Amino acid sequence: MDIIILCAGFGSRLMPLTENKPKCMVEINGVPLIDRLIDQILTVNKSANINLVAGYKKEVLINHFKDRDIIIIENDLYASSNNMYSCYLALEELDAFRDTLIINGDCIYEDNLIKRAFNLEASTIIADRLFFNEEAMKVKVRNNYVIEMSKKLTKSDLTFTSIDMYFFKKTEIHTLYNHIRTRINQGDLNSWTEVAIDTMCKENTNSVKIDLFDSMKWYEIDDKHDLRIAENIFR
Repeated sequence: MDIIILCAGFGSRLMPLTENKPKCMVEINGVPLIDRLIDQILTVNKSANINLVAGYKKEVLINHFKDRDIIIIENDLYASSNNMYSCYLALEELDAFRDTLIINGDCIYEDNLIKRAFNLEASTIIADRLFFNEEAMKVKVRNNYVIEMSKKLTKSDLTFTSIDMYFFKKTEIHTLYNHIRTRINQGDLNSWTEVAIDTMCKENTNSVKIDLFDSMKWYEIDDKHDLRIAENIFR
């Protein structure tokens, strides 16, 4: 399986913790986010092909992983692009498309959540129906398939919060790549990957399923308040 971890952003709301290192290197109870995530992945699948997209303070990640079998992809346009462009760079580097798990590098997850993600059998957006945040990416669902994805979706019985982890089978990752490439070729470097996923799901409403990991712990780290909450959750 191919793993793409998107870690190119500034993490400006975590300053000064991110003054000299990327956001994914911020520690939760003494362990950098990215170290925890990669160790979890390799515990489940030692042969996983891990591709990490670095941008801001990329030299820190390059040095940090210099002795490990982690592929570092450099996004030199990190200051003027968003994570869709980072995802595009990673997909461009793959020799051929295989089952692929895309993860945002600013989240923390419990071990069993990672294990369950590796056992998905269909292209799936992993979501949580118990957590709702206006800033979070949401999905709208019909008959267990995602039909829309946007931060603008309002709370309803059929709207769930994405946990920023997306699994795509070989066919669907190729379709997603085509949508992303089209946007990049049109000059759109500043959109989220989820914008392309939204287009994909609207084009084929039976292409990507939903799986609700309600009982599993996770948290997205955007600012120091989030950091404190995550440290309490993952003691």
